Amino acid sequence: MNNFYGARGNYVANAGLGYYWAEDGTPGEALAGWEQQSGSNPNANRLAVRPTPGGVHLTALGLFTVSDESLKGREFSQISDGTTNTAAVCELRLVPGVDTRGAMHFGPASLYVHDWPPNMGFQVRNEFNGLPVEDWTRYCDRTIAREISPCRPANAAWRGFWHHLARSYHPGGVNVAMADASTRFVSDDVDLAAWHALATPDGQEIISDF
Repeated sequence: MNNFYGARGNYVANAGLGYYWAEDGTPGEALAGWEQQSGSNPNANRLAVRPTPGGVHLTALGLFTVSDESLKGREFSQISDGTTNTAAVCELRLVPGVDTRGAMHFGPASLYVHDWPPNMGFQVRNEFNGLPVEDWTRYCDRTIAREISPCRPANAAWRGFWHHLARSYHPGGVNVAMADASTRFVSDDVDLAAWHALATPDGQEIISDF
């Protein structure tokens, strides 16, 4: 608890892949943006996208989205990959102070994405765009967060970019609750393609190793 946000927790919902925008609409709208970009560039790589207002936001492809601050989930009938193959909830690390991450009442703060494996190293940079692999969140204090869960300030208002990654204090991995309510411990060394596949409820991927 804190006086600023009230209850916070280190279990957050799967938003899918990519930087996410708090007002992402439907899965179709997000997919249309990506199809437009990849259609004009066959080598398009969503990990290379820089977080700008004109960028492509894929996270409505996840199990949960945010609309008007509310957190909304998919129907079971929409999880065509199977509930055992789709992540629902995972861990992230809380940071002292008013750091937004984990605030339970606040949709964007209670989401995470599957772009990178769990517990990514604090000094790692995205090889595709040169940016540090860190969370983008509101009220990030980089000095406090540096050794806990690295971040950079996102936006002054709740609308805008958010990008929270899976992290835990468990050696070697994170606990993940699947859409069928089963739980699994996923290794930090999980195959990246499999980790990506776990993020989408209807991507038709084959999960072979995680």
